[in-house]
Amino acid sequence: MVMRKVLMLWVAIVLITGAVNTGCTLAGGDIVLPNIANLSIQSISTFVPGDLVQVSLFSNTLLPGSYEVQYNISGANVFTSQTTVVNLVNDSGSFSTPILANAGITTLTITEITNSSGGAASTNIVKSFSDSDGLMTSAISLPGPGFTAQDVKATLTGSSLTIKGTYWSPLQTITLNIDNYTPGTGSYTLNAGGNAIYDIPGTTDNSAYGVVTITATSPLLTGTFSFTCKDSTRLSSGTFSCAAP
Repeated sequence: MVMRKVLMLWVAIVLITGAVNTGCTLAGGDIVLPNIANLSIQSISTFVPGDLVQVSLFSNTLLPGSYEVQYNISGANVFTSQTTVVNLVNDSGSFSTPILANAGITTLTITEITNSSGGAASTNIVKSFSDSDGLMTSAISLPGPGFTAQDVKATLTGSSLTIKGTYWSPLQTITLNIDNYTPGTGSYTLNAGGNAIYDIPGTTDNSAYGVVTITATSPLLTGTFSFTCKDSTRLSSGTFSCAAP
């Protein structure tokens, strides 16, 4: 008689609640974390200050679909806790940054990827880029390494033109300073005081003399250069191409 009453009470509870809670089912299914093992920043476009930048991502471990990407921008331009949505198709996807107002080296760091099921994976994918899309190549002889820089920037203040090519790892620079530049093509002699500098890590070799020739000014400033360092052991000659100042 007691067992019958207990059974009837249990049936009443089930009828009232509608179901027995098993404790093992979640609405919407399981949350799966995104597999970011092969996620990378494939490329970042160069920019003119005042423009946004296009960032291309690559991953052959993430499934096709929509992902929320969190990132920070530091360096010459600063934006923190940025969020955007990337649609990944055929292992690649892209997004645009906010407008970058300042010239100079800028770094983008991806901090988190979240998939459509709410699974989030923390990461630290870093890539630096610049407003310059120029190129400077140089052959250094007697002795010395060759020089190739993709961060090349020209600035003009009055009649003083500076063309600087920077290679970041290891840090090396070639800086060409022309004090009497008049916009246009032609050859310009560097002052004997050493207005072309080639930096080898740990040393600075000011030029003794040299010549810069501007071959074009639009749409890019292009030309050639040649100079000899003060110790007369290094001759540098090469070419440059960059946005006109």
